[in-house]
Amino acid sequence: MKKNIFLVCLLYGFIVLPLSLQAESFKIGLFAGLSTPNDQLNNIYNSDKVKIDSMTNGSFLRSGATSGYHVGGKVKLSMSDNFSFDLGATYNKFPQTNIDVNNPKDNSHLTTLFVTENIISLSAGVNYYFFKTIVRPYVVGNIQYNYMMNAVSLDPSAGFSTSDWPLPTSSSDSRVGFSAGLGTDIDLKLVMFFVEGRYNVYNFIGATGSESSKSAVTLSLGLYF
Repeated sequence: MKKNIFLVCLLYGFIVLPLSLQAESFKIGLFAGLSTPNDQLNNIYNSDKVKIDSMTNGSFLRSGATSGYHVGGKVKLSMSDNFSFDLGATYNKFPQTNIDVNNPKDNSHLTTLFVTENIISLSAGVNYYFFKTIVRPYVVGNIQYNYMMNAVSLDPSAGFSTSDWPLPTSSSDSRVGFSAGLGTDIDLKLVMFFVEGRYNVYNFIGATGSESSKSAVTLSLGLYF
């Protein structure tokens, strides 16, 4: 219920607020950059063990997901000389990671999982500007609605098919999270660039009891119109 209310508020902000303001009071930005996840982002089963059948157990040998990329857009609504309200949408794509599944009794290899993760985030937050000259440094804080999508395929050479695997091979979850960071606008009059770094927690609200914290550091380069 809380997540649905939050999503409705975000949609209201994206559609109604920009239409109610004068054109000079808001800017539209596009950005892209690097997304570096923590070591729990690809822990899609939130466990280190799996029961494959009545006779066989498996242990996951998992390394952290590698850095991916993100693209997105946002609307900046100026509220005063020092404050602006931001609405944003970001698509995060992380590279495929491999997770070996071994038999813990003899450490024999059972199969390999090929895991991909994508996250779509809708965000709303506030920027505080320290000063405004050509360079305009700021701190930013946001709340996020995150749609997290995972897909798993199995190594066909290991003798397991998708139908043999006891756990879901695809999933999608919605979670409420937050982000905080630092950035700076660079106002060249004809065009305005921005650079921004954020720490993002994707599942701060709505996580299950066994679900570990999933986060990433993002570094973005963007342009306002």
